[in-house]
Amino acid sequence: MASCNSPRWPRRWDFWVSALFLNFSSGCMYDYGTYSAAVKETFGLNQLETAMVSTAAQLYLAIMAYPHARLLERLGTRICPLIGCAVMSVSYVMLLIQLLSPMIAGKPGAALLTCLLGLGFTGTALSVGPSYQRAMQIFPQSAGLATGVLKCSIGAGGSVLPALFFGLRSSRPEDSEQAVKFFPGFAGIFMAVSILAFAATQGASSGYEKHDSRRIMTSAFILVLATIFATASSLPMVPKAGAGQLLAAGSLLMTMLLLAGNCCKLDANLEDVSLRQTSGRLEMHVTLNQALRTAEYWMYLVVNFINCGSGQLVVSNISQIAASLQVAESESLVCMFAFSNMLGRLGFGIAVDALAGRRTSRTVLFAVTNILGAAGQVLFYVAAVTMKPVLLYPATLFVGTGFGGGFTTFVNICSARWGTETLRGTWTFLDAISNCGSALVFGSLLASYQYDRHADHSNHCIGKDCFSMAHLITAACNLVGVLLSLLLIARHSQARQIRHELSDISLSRTSRTSSPLVRSNS
Repeated sequence: MASCNSPRWPRRWDFWVSALFLNFSSGCMYDYGTYSAAVKETFGLNQLETAMVSTAAQLYLAIMAYPHARLLERLGTRICPLIGCAVMSVSYVMLLIQLLSPMIAGKPGAALLTCLLGLGFTGTALSVGPSYQRAMQIFPQSAGLATGVLKCSIGAGGSVLPALFFGLRSSRPEDSEQAVKFFPGFAGIFMAVSILAFAATQGASSGYEKHDSRRIMTSAFILVLATIFATASSLPMVPKAGAGQLLAAGSLLMTMLLLAGNCCKLDANLEDVSLRQTSGRLEMHVTLNQALRTAEYWMYLVVNFINCGSGQLVVSNISQIAASLQVAESESLVCMFAFSNMLGRLGFGIAVDALAGRRTSRTVLFAVTNILGAAGQVLFYVAAVTMKPVLLYPATLFVGTGFGGGFTTFVNICSARWGTETLRGTWTFLDAISNCGSALVFGSLLASYQYDRHADHSNHCIGKDCFSMAHLITAACNLVGVLLSLLLIARHSQARQIRHELSDISLSRTSRTSSPLVRSNS
């Protein structure tokens, strides 16, 4: 492999830190549970209506999944993030105004908030999606690990940024409803700066340096430390004043070290490596329109839909699940979910690389994520029927780990099955449909139906009947996801042949004859 000169700017590590913080910031953009209670009180909603605010916003994102994917295929990874930044910034400014001083009150005001939140989600999706494709292209021999750490940083951001927001102010979400309303604006500022930095580093060149994996793992280690500090600062036994502030400050320090450390990295012996030459096999090039015509593509969508549903049930209702068992400190569960989500993304990213090139299909990891989801939902059910709040913590850990692991597994499977060059289209569509659709079915309809049936006149529910049946049904769905994963593994050879034929057609249409390609049998 020939050595190549690393440009002074943007370098690969400039891109890495911008992509890392882009995903880090997006971790709290979807963290509706942090301020959902404030939305409920501000607009006088019941539990179903409160959950539907976020779910309807994500449903809009799902409806727009195909146009988004096609837009990403046509405009590429440089222009789409800038468009996303503009859309997200305008919508979140209006959302903050609507929360603090509602332009429209009551349910119509909540509908307006939903529209603004949907536009914000749209801008975020346009910005974050391209980061995984570029990471695989810029770090070709550490692609699985790189995407795993990027996915891991989403979970870290979901834990660290809320801890910084509340910890440095010496308050908890339940202490001040007015203060909680500023959280979307706080998250939006981080996101806008990260998007602009990411767009500016798109010119980074691809390459390989022997310490790439170690450097990427160092980033993950610092992320874990920052998240540990953040999670500890949110625990009920830690006083917000004093120890809580100190832990939040430690989390901020770790985050700053992550930023400074990556920006100072140099590629002393950068080698020019083609992405398609790293595996010795021919990479697929299946477009979104081609993939949509295959049964395999839709089966993966269903598996991911179920896995996401298990997490969406918890993340969309975590405050109300805790309150139903008379647990006042829901912030610790929010941070624990984000922390386990982060560890799942990192751990399964490492597992994806470990299985690459082996006879064991990486789809088996989807079976594992659904098993974890089922175990967590059973623990939630037992906690509800026995009224033992202590079981909420291991339940949150299991569900969060399976939920996070599914994201990393999914993006790498999309790359292996349909190609890295078309990833921004094939993955964006699948991710939006399965994640947002599951938020509607599991996060809102399934969870809220039972809750509202047993709620009092103030729309609050206490006791075992609030969520128990929803957890049991979700656990059964997770077992269906396990069976579908095994079915995908069983028919892998047949599906691979179909993908080869579609890839040959796609390549012939685009006249890609500059270099021989090697087929991927992953």
